[in-house]
Amino acid sequence: MLVSARIQRRAIGGGVGDTDHFTFQPESSKIFYQKYLTNDQYWHRGAPIFVYTDNEGNIEWFAGNTSFMLDIALKLQALLVFIEHRFYGESMPFGNDSYKSAKTLGYLNSQEALADFEALIRSLKQNLSSEASLVVVFGGSRPRQPWR
Repeated sequence: MLVSARIQRRAIGGGVGDTDHFTFQPESSKIFYQKYLTNDQYWHRGAPIFVYTDNEGNIEWFAGNTSFMLDIALKLQALLVFIEHRFYGESMPFGNDSYKSAKTLGYLNSQEALADFEALIRSLKQNLSSEASLVVVFGGSRPRQPWR
């Protein structure tokens, strides 16, 4: 299958994300592992970066079902980045305790998720020496709402 071959070209990475981007309280300085996938099969430095902001689930499933992004990436030589949403898949800010209390679930909101995406995109652009690359954001469900 063509899609399966394309998926195998993805690299799995993890960024370190802040649990709380806004309140700056001592107890909110915790960082967490945020999973992301990349596919640089067609990309060259300076070309666009396509970012998929994950729905409420494991990032691999969504990456495997967005073949239209792969088709567009080929034409525009874009880098593909699929970022897992906090509190889903392996991106759990409080590990196994992420869903245990209202206090931890308070960090499951669109403002924190957008800040996660922005920080990871900024870090990737810097690490790839591609600060001038345009970023096009794709998504579905709740994670895409604030980007409209």
